[in-house]
Amino acid sequence: MTKRLWRFWLFLWELVVGEMRNLNNCVIWWVRKDIRLKDNPTLVRAAQLGQVIPVYILDETSLELRNGSFRGFLTSAVRSLDTELKKYGSGLNVVAGLTAVEIPRLALEFQCTVFTQDDFTPEIRRTFKNLSSQVDLVLVDGATALHPAALLKDDGSPYKVFSSYRKKWMEDYRSKVQNVDPSSISFSNRHIVESKFDPPYSTDRHVSERSALSRFIKFKSEFGALWKYGTNRSRVDLQSSSGLSPYLNLGLVSANSLLDETFVLLQDSELDQGSRESIISWQSELIWREFFISALFHFPETQSQNFNKSLRGIDWNESEEVF
Repeated sequence: MTKRLWRFWLFLWELVVGEMRNLNNCVIWWVRKDIRLKDNPTLVRAAQLGQVIPVYILDETSLELRNGSFRGFLTSAVRSLDTELKKYGSGLNVVAGLTAVEIPRLALEFQCTVFTQDDFTPEIRRTFKNLSSQVDLVLVDGATALHPAALLKDDGSPYKVFSSYRKKWMEDYRSKVQNVDPSSISFSNRHIVESKFDPPYSTDRHVSERSALSRFIKFKSEFGALWKYGTNRSRVDLQSSSGLSPYLNLGLVSANSLLDETFVLLQDSELDQGSRESIISWQSELIWREFFISALFHFPETQSQNFNKSLRGIDWNESEEVF
């Protein structure tokens, strides 16, 4: 082996060992439905404990990946976060495999805690429960502005009627937006996690945190659809919605930041009545999303059954010919 080649391998070895030494106080940021850097409570919490290893598990058994059209949207979002992290000398470590296998493996390999955003769907909660017996798993609020378990009636029971839920939500809501400069966070090298996966999927869409914010800016601009949302939201011949639903679903934008924006807009004393009602109408849609998540959290059986128990025995005529 030549002296030059020996020095090269020695350099690589020192690089790897140095990186591993820096990971003594590491934490894994398990990116799920919080594919963003701004207002990300999970990232903020993780960064307080040590060097952050951003990881995304591409689990082929997940619902998102079984949906062909949404798969492209998701892949583009994952790529965009990787691109953003590169600006800070890191990157998103995308690992292909089963979540139940890869998360324990990585936690054991790096001997560190795993931080991820809480989720209220029954199947994901079962996954969390199973993983908690194997790894130090920290679930962080962030999917909703108010945690479903924190918004209850006086008797401690969950709300079943939206109007009552909304009234209580408005009373309890406090801004929790957490914006931290990513350059102040210690991220790991993007290749610290061994991965044989390089996303082969392509999409013409540019799906990113920035594009989500651009959509909202357009929506609330001077001639944007927000100002007539109250009257036009049901018009199928108009582009009257914000188009932010899939972005919210993947956490490319936070519910907190959007809700905060509605309260800021409503502070304008010069708003005409129509515009004010439109903002309140759109704000109610965001709160409805929280109500729906709360119902799924407290009543997981509604994922496959009617919410009203008296209607669960109805026989449906599923004949395609009759339909």
